[in-house]
Amino acid sequence: MTNAGFSHEIKHFTENYVSYGLRTHNSRVCSVCDIFTSEDYGFIPYAAVDSGNSTVASILRKMNDLGFEDEVRMMFVIDAVIMNANRHKNNFGFIIDNRTLGTLRTRIIAV
Repeated sequence: MTNAGFSHEIKHFTENYVSYGLRTHNSRVCSVCDIFTSEDYGFIPYAAVDSGNSTVASILRKMNDLGFEDEVRMMFVIDAVIMNANRHKNNFGFIIDNRTLGTLRTRIIAV
């Protein structure tokens, strides 16, 4: 089951997500999204700050330490509502300022 197409529901919960859709390219179905990084803003996956085995509780603790516990709680709720079976540490993370490398906000990927 794909989660493409759930963006209209998710936007009622948060603005911190990247909307994906399905497109055919060279006779293959591909998952696609608009670019959400730029010369000024980059993306670092959660896996960059937590490379070990993780539980929901350990992710919540780590994100609390980083100041993003509410955002990741919302991500887990949304995943449950849309039955997202593809959540992993490389498809959510942080939008950063490329000049300072400071974290600006979280971003849910693959929704």
